[in-house]
Amino acid sequence: MKTMSPLRITHLVWITASIMALSAAQDIPRIKDLGCVNDYDTKMVCFWEVVTGDANCSSDFQLKYANTDTENEVLYCKDLGNEYRENFRVANKCVCNIDVKNLISTDRYHVQVESQGRTEGEKTIAIFSSIKPKPPSLLEVNLSDPTNGVVKWKTNYENEYLATFLSYQIQFISVEDGKTAWEHPLEQMEPLRYKFSKRQLTRGSEYKVRVRTKHKQTQIIWSEWSPAYTFRN
Repeated sequence: MKTMSPLRITHLVWITASIMALSAAQDIPRIKDLGCVNDYDTKMVCFWEVVTGDANCSSDFQLKYANTDTENEVLYCKDLGNEYRENFRVANKCVCNIDVKNLISTDRYHVQVESQGRTEGEKTIAIFSSIKPKPPSLLEVNLSDPTNGVVKWKTNYENEYLATFLSYQIQFISVEDGKTAWEHPLEQMEPLRYKFSKRQLTRGSEYKVRVRTKHKQTQIIWSEWSPAYTFRN
């Protein structure tokens, strides 16, 4: 029986190790479009897309973050998982919800996404330029006046000072065809209400009204829409 030389054995071991390393590297999910937004209060949300296909975000990744002023204090995201849209899991989108005691507009956070000990993405996030406010909540649509209606809502910010930095957009949608009847930008308002003429809408028709908001100074990212309120004109 012919035996292999030590050199040939070494060569085969090197090839085998290389193939295993390449296979392991191919198993590591790759990501793109890492980003974060914050509600200018107590929550930051980071998200990314997995370019290598289906992923179990909670087990495939970990996200660590640190305030750039205190980088020696590295924290890990505890609420990491796949994104859900209308109760359906999105296979290639990950989202991480981070609770922060007190977000300050001048803060910057360094976030880093790892998989199997390897850094797959990192980014420094400026709090002020990544504000996505909390969505408002509609309280009521008052139709008691025969000529005008009044929409009232709240900001969902306990800190009234933060609420002074918000501007709004209101939108009326026809229930019959789903088309926007009209929408209107609104500057800072106190109290939070909008009076509209009933003549702008078709009498007897049903409409949905909703409100969203953004930070007046950054003017970058809209909040999600408030839940819609349905009424008959």
